[in-house]
Order: sequence, then C-alpha cells, then structure tokens
Amino acid sequence: MKKEELISLFLDNINIELSSPVVSDSDDEEGEEEEVKEEEEEDEKEEEDEKEEEDEKDEAGNVSEETFPVLHFSENQLTNFINAHEYSVILLCSDECDPCVKFKPKFINLCNEHIEFSGAILNVDLYEENVGKIEPDVEYLPTVKICKNGEVKKVLEAPTVKKLEKEVLKIINMMPSIKDMKEELKKRGLSLGGKKDELYQRILDDNRSGELYHEKSREELIQLLTGLKVRSKKHEEMDETALIKKIRKEVEKKKLQSETRYEHLTARFNPEDNSTITIVMKDMTVKQLRILADHGFLSSSSSSSFEYKKREENGESIKALTKMQIIEEFRKLIEN
Repeated sequence: MKKEELISLFLDNINIELSSPVVSDSDDEEGEEEEVKEEEEEDEKEEEDEKEEEDEKDEAGNVSEETFPVLHFSENQLTNFINAHEYSVILLCSDECDPCVKFKPKFINLCNEHIEFSGAILNVDLYEENVGKIEPDVEYLPTVKICKNGEVKKVLEAPTVKKLEKEVLKIINMMPSIKDMKEELKKRGLSLGGKKDELYQRILDDNRSGELYHEKSREELIQLLTGLKVRSKKHEEMDETALIKKIRKEVEKKKLQSETRYEHLTARFNPEDNSTITIVMKDMTVKQLRILADHGFLSSSSSSSFEYKKREENGESIKALTKMQIIEEFRKLIEN
C-alpha cells in the first residue's frame, strides 16, 4: 500500500461513529450490541463525573511537550509511527481549538504514565501546512485514534482521560480467538493444551521471558543450539518450529540440571506414583542424586539413604557409585 493511501485510510477512519465496537477476534459475538449500549451508558456517567473533577484541578501536571512525538512535519512520521508500535494512540488536534489545548497536556501525561502503548500528536493545521490537505476534512477536534499494528481499532471524539485510558487498555487486554492463540503457540513451540485463559497466559509468560525464539531467524536458532552444545546434522533438516522446540527442551534440561536445592529436587516427583521416580532421576545429574541421598530420600532414617562415596571397607577399596548405580540403589529402596 502506498504511503498516500495509508495516510488516507488512517484519516478516513475519522468518520467511524463513537459507538462502533472494536472488532473482536472472539468466535462468540452474541450479545455484542447490548454490551456496547451498556458500556456507552456507563461511559457517559464516567465522563460527567470526570469533567466535574477536572474543573477543580490544575491541568498542567508534569507535562513535557518538547520531547513528545509529533507527526505533522512529514508523511513518513505518521506511517512509521503507527507501524513501529504494536499499540499507538494518536491525538488529532489544533492550537486554535480550546478543547484541544485543554486536553493535550492531559493526553501527554496519560501516555507518559503507561508503557503499554505509545502516544503522539498530529496537529491538523501544521500537517496541512507541511504535508498537504487532509482528506476528508476532520469534522471534530480533538479526536483520538487507537491503533494496533498500524490499523485503527477505535476512534474517540473529545474523550475524557478516563474514557481514553479505559478504551486503550480494553484493546490491549483483549484476548485473541482460541484458533489464533493456538497458531501463535504452535509457532512459538509451546504446548497447545489448556483453556482459553491458560493459552493466553502462556503467550504472556513467553513474552515476559524475553526469549522470543519465534522472532529469530533459522540461522540464529541453529547458533543457539550450537551454543547449547547439542548441534546435530539433523537440525539442518528441521523447520523453525522444530528447532524452537528442541531449544526449549535443552534449555529446560540445563535449568533442571543446575538446580541443587533438595526441596526443588523432590518437587519433581509425583508422590502418588513411585513407578516414575527412577524415570525422573535419569534426567538428573550425579550431584543432584547425591543431594537426594544425603537427605535420606526414600529412607525412613534422617541419615543418608545409602553410601555412595569412595571408601575403604574391610581392607577393600570401593569405588564411588556411578549415576546408574545410584539410581539402582534408589530403586531398591522403592521396592522395599
């Protein structure tokens, strides 16, 4: 799409009615119109209350307009800004508009208080002076457009700060459909099982981890596997999703192997199923197995479960137990 068409599309959305609901990816849209009506009635009351409060407050706050993004000096500023941020909020205003002048500092303060979205100002007079006439004409100022990944999701005419904040956070926190979330989880190499809330939380947790393997190139993924010392010729034949799953498996394995606290080690076992104990132990290191033995794991006494260290017994030198020998000693305790 050309820049001129993108700008026109962005500005053309100014005619969207205030009551238009955000398009939801949810598979179940039943009762949407009733919900919108209820929200509008609630919003009207909130707006009235907030306007009464704002009349009694100093609107200046801690505003810093000098460093706040503006999008009215070139067409590239607008297109680049809304495409560079997942969530962006654009204030269309004019210095000749008293409501705009009053709302602008509050808008800047709101944006500065939230890291979830990025805000910017488009002065319609300066835009027409530097870029060209806005088509179609902006009918009402101030107007705020809430965008997600470069697309307008909501248009608000003369909103209060409270209403604007509510609408932006509603869009940010809106859950995708189960189908979309499963496709996203598959791409990330994560489990597809669970309820809708669990799927969404899994995506959020992965975002917070900062790993974001799904954003890396194939070459970067193979380099990660090389760094984990599990490089194989088979990796050259794997697709990106398979590589990510392999990386996650190896990272988790190394994480588990680095754990040395007894309470965390025993938490890996299912207390109701002794048959899986030795299976879990095979993923542990010799050091971790020795920690279990030192604490009397599976033993009725408070002393060590058994002797595993190198020692002299009856004039005979006995070697330290190997990993498999330690597991075998634990197996004997289970059977007894």
